[in-house]
Amino acid sequence: MTSSDGSSSDGPTVPVPSTSFSPGLPGADDRQRYDLTSAAERRVLLAQALARRCRVLNDTPLALLSVLTSDLPGEVVELTLLTPQATHTRRARPHLAPQPGAVRVHHLDAAALSGESTIDRWYGRLPPLLEGLTVVAWAGRFTRDAIDQSLELQGRAPSGLEIVDLQQWTFETMQALRHQPYRPDLPWTLCPYGVQPPDRTSSRSGAETLAAWLPRLLAADITDPLSEATLTRSLVEQARRSRPSPATSALT
Repeated sequence: MTSSDGSSSDGPTVPVPSTSFSPGLPGADDRQRYDLTSAAERRVLLAQALARRCRVLNDTPLALLSVLTSDLPGEVVELTLLTPQATHTRRARPHLAPQPGAVRVHHLDAAALSGESTIDRWYGRLPPLLEGLTVVAWAGRFTRDAIDQSLELQGRAPSGLEIVDLQQWTFETMQALRHQPYRPDLPWTLCPYGVQPPDRTSSRSGAETLAAWLPRLLAADITDPLSEATLTRSLVEQARRSRPSPATSALT
């Protein structure tokens, strides 16, 4: 199954424009320097380029958003919003029963959610909490689509949320450097920063992981610029250790 963030290790190469990039993205000089470095040095250069791409996040206070969903894509079954003032976590009973694949991931089946309110009963309390804040998520488009689908299935209007999509920003930066042709997942992205991946059965853990990562992201604080081979081995070992209890979420 494709992961919730749409990542794939064997997807097609995405063409990269040769002359211009969006503001804040690396240019030709960056790419030339990048092509001449080792794998570990490339991770440092990628971190520096990503920090420049994301520095606009220093301009406003942030609200960090993370959800678990009923499918890929699907409805929200748990949402956490972490603001400078507080952390808010709510579960929601979806319109359609969670799919088996998602339940194996986060263990929230129809029975576990039967006593929860539907999202339309409490979502209206969230927008006032976002005033003056920039909303950030790892897979921002996926997160917004899950919220909107949940609201629409309950007969409500879409959220209208604007969410900074850190996965997309990372992917755009990687494309600009021609780092690799596939969309990054969160564990791979976090590894050089020394930040542990979230407990993927918990949306709160997802938001708290972003809170731990963002200061290091914005400072390009790479603590362990491992080679690609070492990164791959570490993720394989992590996956092997986690097999007895498949605690992963439908989203970061």
